Amino acid sequence: MESISSNFIGLFKEPSNFHETTISAPSSDDSEITPVWCYLYCERKEQTLSMVTAANKCHCGHTTDQFRLNNTLESKSNPVIRSDTVAVWRTAVQDFRCDLRIFLPPQTSEKIFLRSLPGSGNTWLRYLIESATGVFTGSVYNDQVLASGGFLGEFDHVSSGRTSVIKAHAVGKSNSKNIVLIRNPFDAILAEYTRRRSHSHTGLGNIKIFDTPDWTQSVKSFAKNWLSRNIAYLKSVNSSLLLVVYYEDVKEDHVRELRRIVDFAGFKVNNLEERLLCLQLESTGLFKRPSKKDDFNPYSRDHVKLINDIIATLRSYIEKDAKSLSPLPNYEKQL
Repeated sequence: MESISSNFIGLFKEPSNFHETTISAPSSDDSEITPVWCYLYCERKEQTLSMVTAANKCHCGHTTDQFRLNNTLESKSNPVIRSDTVAVWRTAVQDFRCDLRIFLPPQTSEKIFLRSLPGSGNTWLRYLIESATGVFTGSVYNDQVLASGGFLGEFDHVSSGRTSVIKAHAVGKSNSKNIVLIRNPFDAILAEYTRRRSHSHTGLGNIKIFDTPDWTQSVKSFAKNWLSRNIAYLKSVNSSLLLVVYYEDVKEDHVRELRRIVDFAGFKVNNLEERLLCLQLESTGLFKRPSKKDDFNPYSRDHVKLINDIIATLRSYIEKDAKSLSPLPNYEKQL
């Protein structure tokens, strides 16, 4: 059980059509049907999910319209499987339903910019948008590392009309649609600083890099830039051409936020539902920075006060001058 505990998704109510939409393992001595046995069996069957019922039966399958892995009843890695429930593990098999990506014919797509400050999760959101739409995203930066990692639209000209959204950090006034991605500045500053110091899109910082005057100066500079740039983004286009997406909302429910993006952009996706089902499992990609597991806090009391102040300023601007936008999340830290 310890070997697969990290792959446990949760305990769910058994769907009504469960037996018709899954592969059942052959009948055997009940003592042999353990979660580990079922997990290995489903991997051999090239299924993304292994599931054990209260009747100690093994089933294999994928996410479906009727089984979306929502409403987890229990998330402990060694659950007590009650009647009419099923315990679900994620196998190592990749779900290819959201894997295929293409370029659109030239001049098919209008310009839609994906703007954010560095460190806000722009690259990860691009991965999600590509997976949901099946269309490559573009960029104004021609980043060879990202292109080598599968973002083939990185070197496509921004006026080609062949990509879905176009990554840009700079403020640009235009009549184009803009998706603005905003992230908690405490996390965005930390992510961008460690990226610069590690020279990697997924780098994690060593504790020593924060015990320097450079860190303190960077906090002041990044905080000022976070406030001024986000306000400039919100002012740059008419509200009807603007969609604000909060990184934390994407993290909480990326399927919901991707629906918002697809609707706002007007993307026509024939197999959107299949792709969103796939993204319930394939939601990270190569460039999603892993979470730090320790409790280390690099921010001093003065840093926290400074960042709390700029958060309050942006919140005040949204409440007074951009009332149509969703409220800013509670980003402040306690002093």
